Amino acid sequence: MAEIKRASPSKGSFITPTTPSSPAIAVSYAAAGASVISVLTEPKWFKGTLLDMLEVRLSVENVPNRPAILRKDFIIDPYQIDEARCYGADTILLIVACLSLDQLRLLYNHAKSLGMEPLVEVANAAELEVALQIRPRVIGVNNRNLHDFRVDMSTTSKMLDELNARNSTQNGNSDEIIMCALSGISGRADVERYAAEGVGAVLVGEALMKAEDKVSFVHDLLGITPAPKLTKRKPLVKICGIKTVEAALHATKAGADLLGLIFVPKSKRYVTPQQADAIIKAVRKSSEESPKPSLESEESELDTTDWFSLQSSRLLQKRRTQRRPLIVGVFQNSSLSEIEKIVNQLGDAIDLIQLHGSEDVRMAKFLSKPVIKAFHIDVEKGRRSLNECEESFQSGFQKTLSMINEPGMHAFSILDSASLSQCGGTGQTFNWDSVKTHLASSTTTHHNLVIAGGLNAHNVAKCIETFDPFILDICSGVELENCDSQVAENKDFKKISQVIDLIKSHS
Repeated sequence: MAEIKRASPSKGSFITPTTPSSPAIAVSYAAAGASVISVLTEPKWFKGTLLDMLEVRLSVENVPNRPAILRKDFIIDPYQIDEARCYGADTILLIVACLSLDQLRLLYNHAKSLGMEPLVEVANAAELEVALQIRPRVIGVNNRNLHDFRVDMSTTSKMLDELNARNSTQNGNSDEIIMCALSGISGRADVERYAAEGVGAVLVGEALMKAEDKVSFVHDLLGITPAPKLTKRKPLVKICGIKTVEAALHATKAGADLLGLIFVPKSKRYVTPQQADAIIKAVRKSSEESPKPSLESEESELDTTDWFSLQSSRLLQKRRTQRRPLIVGVFQNSSLSEIEKIVNQLGDAIDLIQLHGSEDVRMAKFLSKPVIKAFHIDVEKGRRSLNECEESFQSGFQKTLSMINEPGMHAFSILDSASLSQCGGTGQTFNWDSVKTHLASSTTTHHNLVIAGGLNAHNVAKCIETFDPFILDICSGVELENCDSQVAENKDFKKISQVIDLIKSHS
């Protein structure tokens, strides 16, 4: 159990000018593998707020198997439990020393009625005896004496011995109760000692708040050995704007990881659902006897560190287990019903949906497939230097950054060039250096980035070096010269092979 607290009565403030925000700390704890995040909401001595807890809950809301949120405060009234639930808590702390038995029972039962299993805190044998009368499932032992603030690490051990002795004489089962150590834990040695004694959980606060690298500290507490540094992964390749069976089969044979079929009627690369069905069936048939693709990352377990890691892990796993490229249905400002109609018409053939217009990012939550959401970089603004258009470019791109990293919505973010008349498909690159500068200066991580816009055999190597993208999306760069919507075949097979070879061989 990892704790977020701004201060304590015994040690004063833990906050420095470089201390991350509570949500940022929570994300670190969740990424490291904490099972519970305890948030101090008491304002006087611990400088906490309910808003801290709400922000923490929201920050980990879309983390797979997210940590439970514990409200740590002096709970004396049922209203505070209702309040805790409204502000995102999964459970609460009940301190036996602050409550009569009747109060404890009332609060415990009220929490249970809301689906919460409270953590009941004791500090001595007398308090343990009181706690056991309400038959809690989780008991925490405070190793810190609240009168003089001294820490005795043996307090938890003594309470566990007391519980075991009591159960042995009364034919009880101490295994039904999870015993937790709540104070003084500062390293792996403390965890190992308590684990050997049968303690089920430890809560770490001060030591974690002071740690510079909180993820590494949690890993050390859990006994997790740092994973070896993986070699740099090569980006996946998406060939977009496929119009014919022949182009799809050639891209498949050349090693494309994804094929984009554009369902935008005004696009010169538009395909009807009937054409798409023929393309997909041909790709599936040709891929049945093909060897599985060889990807650098061969781990079979999903990475559940965060929302975006899970999405990329799922995509890699699906690509690894299939003998064909993944099929991406590309839409632009279509309604939900229009998109789902085509997806349903093609059965289970569409693997991902790409929203390439000005759709709200929240639209992704209502679609049946993982979503690649496009964010457009104005070609004219993007080509100027940062100094020439600093204010407009920076303000607009900062908004883009916040949407790119919104968990629980889209799975992947695609940066593509745009002009006044066209969102994507311009055949032009945006200013990579300007965008890279803003990406680098942001405090957030840019997950599952897809780069599009003017990519071809002459610039994909530089793009990889600039962005280290998850996917390279190539369309106009592998097309025949001067082709329009009337041309049946728009792809240059030689260019497709060349660009895929360059990307796959890049080191």
